[in-house]
Amino acid sequence: MIHPARRPFPEGSGIFETIRTVNGTLAEYSRHMRRAVKSAQALKISLPSEEEIRARIAEEIQNRPHALGRLRVCFSNLGFVVTHDEYLELTEPGYITFSPHTSKADGEQHKTFPYDSHYEIVDEARKDGFDDA
Repeated sequence: MIHPARRPFPEGSGIFETIRTVNGTLAEYSRHMRRAVKSAQALKISLPSEEEIRARIAEEIQNRPHALGRLRVCFSNLGFVVTHDEYLELTEPGYITFSPHTSKADGEQHKTFPYDSHYEIVDEARKDGFDDA
C-alpha cells in the first residue's frame, strides 16, 4: 500500500495545495486557496470556479471521511483532482536534515507537481537515518 502522503499526483504538471482536515472541517482553506490562485495566475493555469472546487472537496470529504485528514487539491490545465486521506500524526520527534538538492530559488516559489524529485530527496534522507529533509 502507498503511504497516503505519497499518493501519486495526476499526470502532467500543475500546482497543488495540501490542507489539514479535522472532522471534515478544512484548516486555513482561504489561505491555501489564495496561494493557489496566485500560483495559477503566475503559471498560467486555469482554475475552475470556487463553487466547483468547494463542491468537489465536500464530495470527497463525504465519500472518504477521516477524523484527521490530509486533503490534496491538484490543479492543471487538464482539470483538477481532489483526494482525502487519513493523516497520521507523528508521536515521536522527527529527525530532519538539509539536502544540497533542495531549491535555492529566489523570489516566488510555487507548490508544483510532478513531485518525484522531492520524494527522492526524502528517500535519500531516510537512507541516512533521517525522517525528512
